Amino acid sequence: MDRTEFHDGFINFSADVLALVEKLPKSFSGRHIARQLMRSGTSVGANMQESRSAESRADFLHKMQIALKEIRETNYWMILIRKRRMIPEDLIRPLHDRCEALTAMLAKSVITTKKNSNLSETASTQNSGFWTQDSEVLSSKY
Repeated sequence: MDRTEFHDGFINFSADVLALVEKLPKSFSGRHIARQLMRSGTSVGANMQESRSAESRADFLHKMQIALKEIRETNYWMILIRKRRMIPEDLIRPLHDRCEALTAMLAKSVITTKKNSNLSETASTQNSGFWTQDSEVLSSKY
């Protein structure tokens, strides 16, 4: 997979999240989840696009870490939708599976970028406030 395909996957994911949001119920909880899912699910692709214009390797890493946080939040909302059975399982399962696969890819990319950049954990996360061992655990699952 080349860099363009990698980034296009996140754009396509964001577009599919928007389509999913339209299928959520118009109830109070459905509207709340729809707004949250729309924000986090579209932010992933936006941050990945921004990473392509990063001013430094640290900036690139920071944007990828933000995207990772956003896709993890998106995963949370999808789990909640499935748990509450807000839409039919066959409509959300493929996108949720893709969300988990993209999360693993992105986590692995963050880990690889950190290893290749020789940035200290403190310096690379100083602005984002993010780094946990979850990334390594998640990436080892896939």
